[in-house]
Amino acid sequence: MILPKAQYTASQSKAISRIALLFFLYGANILLIAAINISSLIPYFYFLLISIAIVETIYPLPLRRVLADYGLFAFLMLALYLFQYWASPQFIGLSGGFGIGTDDTRYFYYIADSYPEGFQYSHDVSQMRAYEHILKFIAIFPINHPLDILFINIIPLILIAPFTQEIAYRFTGDEGVARLSAKLIRFCPFLLSNSLILIRDGWTTMAFVGGLCFLTRANYFKCGAMLAVLFVLRVGSALLLISAMLILIPRLIMWRKADWTRLAYVLVIGVIMISLLIVSADVIFNYLLEKGFLGSFFFRSYFVSEFMTQAAAVTGNEESILLAIYRAPDHIRIPLGFIYFFMSPLFSLNQVIRMDVIAPRAIMQNLYAILFIVYIKYFIKGTIYALRTRKWDVLIIIAACLSMIFIISYSSIQIRHKTQALPLLYIIIAYGWSRQIYFGEVLGRIGSLSSFVIQFGRAVWRFL
Repeated sequence: MILPKAQYTASQSKAISRIALLFFLYGANILLIAAINISSLIPYFYFLLISIAIVETIYPLPLRRVLADYGLFAFLMLALYLFQYWASPQFIGLSGGFGIGTDDTRYFYYIADSYPEGFQYSHDVSQMRAYEHILKFIAIFPINHPLDILFINIIPLILIAPFTQEIAYRFTGDEGVARLSAKLIRFCPFLLSNSLILIRDGWTTMAFVGGLCFLTRANYFKCGAMLAVLFVLRVGSALLLISAMLILIPRLIMWRKADWTRLAYVLVIGVIMISLLIVSADVIFNYLLEKGFLGSFFFRSYFVSEFMTQAAAVTGNEESILLAIYRAPDHIRIPLGFIYFFMSPLFSLNQVIRMDVIAPRAIMQNLYAILFIVYIKYFIKGTIYALRTRKWDVLIIIAACLSMIFIISYSSIQIRHKTQALPLLYIIIAYGWSRQIYFGEVLGRIGSLSSFVIQFGRAVWRFL
């Protein structure tokens, strides 16, 4: 008897395709690492094991998903590394020195046991921060090359999308919105440009959205752990999380049906918040004093007068719109600063080539700027729909998102810190995508058109 040929179902075919893609990613990664610095294969697999362990501890995911995300983000990380190395070999694949890149050059300078030949660093170096100490502690091997430590930054990227997806579902009750918001944040070029390199922003974004996720679950231990991570990495980011929690907590209390559970929730949260503030009071005070917030009503005036002015002079960008906004009187600076940060990063051809060096991260951020022209339509549409239908849970997310962007625009004044608000921003965009309302559609198209005119009008004006 001849048996009929096996018929593969659609799900079996998809599973085979995923396995083939996984083998391709890991094969490509191994070949690339071996070609760049073969000894970095040890850290590559070491951080894969660390990723599996941390994800299993914090927020268990299917192993195949962790493996797939690790392989994908490692591939993107290697692509960015090679692009940056090609653009500026003197920075050995890092983003570049002052006026070109960001802090990864300085971080690598601190943690490396030795440096590749020709390495240049041009940041002012002071004392090591907690981030560098953590990197040195986790890496159990000598760090002689950027690829010996870069892969650690894949860990937060694996977790950001699932955290965002859960928050989206809890506040909208729509699985489609939850899945779309997770996809948008996973492949956000702005987030990736600040997470695939050796800086803290991927970690702070993960801890921020993770803290909110565990707060909605009433998992106070893990919520507190995320807050503690932020206090260690960047005190300002911890204060952002506390601000967002204070916005969400009243609505979370209303989710408790019985009066006694509401009272218990209020008491537990109150005790936790007061305890955290008491324990961290000295840390917060020293942070505010160091950053120059005290005496200027939390406005980071020294950052404008010193760092931004110096950076503009070095890059020949003295006529920067951002610098002009933050030199203006308060009644102009505050609203325009918020609008600027809400739309940022803006499209800019000038930023692609800085001091005669191509900046690959600027290309990625320009891609986000182009996408945001479309995104703003759905942000407006989702906001209008939530207002018209009184979807209070969604309005709370909108309020938290806009509040985070306002605080960053007022006190931080660093565009890459906006990455913490991106998960909430994408939830609103995904919500607007899935809702139909004529008035919101009209306003959204006007918003997109206005964004297009502002973005490209500014780019052409600066380029000319």
